[in-house]
Amino acid sequence: MTTAIGVSLYGDAVEDRLAIAAAVEDSGFSSIWLGEHLVAPVSYTTVSPHRPDEVIVPLSHDLSDSFVMCAALLAATRSVVVSTGVYVAPLRHPLLSAVGAITLARMFPGRFRFGLGSGWLAEEFEALGQVFEHRGKRLDEIIEILRLAAMGGSAAHAGEFYEYPELQVTQRPVSIPVISSGVSQASLRRAARYADGWYNPGTMEFEDCLEFRRAIDEYRVEFRTSHRPFQYFIRMQGQPSFAKLERYRDAGFDELVVTPYEVWGHGPVPRDVKLRVIGEIAHEFRLDREPDTDPSV
Repeated sequence: MTTAIGVSLYGDAVEDRLAIAAAVEDSGFSSIWLGEHLVAPVSYTTVSPHRPDEVIVPLSHDLSDSFVMCAALLAATRSVVVSTGVYVAPLRHPLLSAVGAITLARMFPGRFRFGLGSGWLAEEFEALGQVFEHRGKRLDEIIEILRLAAMGGSAAHAGEFYEYPELQVTQRPVSIPVISSGVSQASLRRAARYADGWYNPGTMEFEDCLEFRRAIDEYRVEFRTSHRPFQYFIRMQGQPSFAKLERYRDAGFDELVVTPYEVWGHGPVPRDVKLRVIGEIAHEFRLDREPDTDPSV
């Protein structure tokens, strides 16, 4: 089975990303993933649902604007797909998000995927004047608004959280793959009902990925969406290895995502070291080998 392999640049230095993106593409990877926080509270008490056992520490990620970064990476590369993984949609009005996503999808057809999440950091919502509660339900409605806007032409919307008169974001229909994230039952239902794929937040045990896929598949039957194409994008846990890659590949996941900072760590690392690590991971995954074209094999 052919499985695409992507690279997450979440938390990496903004100044290094164009060089790393070029190395990612040249090394044979198929996609780049970008996570986000809009602000990093110096202190907070919210516990991450993805790492509930970890001690709370200040966020150290290098923050950037998702649409600006996606546009820069898409313009600097030729073929890799760039995905938000994930964009915290309830922090903005959905029409602002729709305009940004539609712009990228029109400029780079087939190369942008919109990965969405509800967010988990209450202090981030508070700092931006956004309501933390009901963010999951708002995300459901946000996806509906995004789909409506991307259909092209004018339309009005009147929902539980958002309402606006008839207006237009784009004249022509635009295709935007929507990738959902999250591990709560509400998040899994959202992926099954509204999305084109699921991306696991954080890194998790292989067996957990199988279990979440099983749950989503069951919800897709319940919501009668199982006839629609759907993909599973899985962040691999820990040190990359070919044996680990084969395990995920044999399980039938559509795309695997590696996180290089799990190799080089969170501290300051010279750019040349990062580029070398990208090449080493590609070599470990055998991306630098020519495909075997011998029909007898």
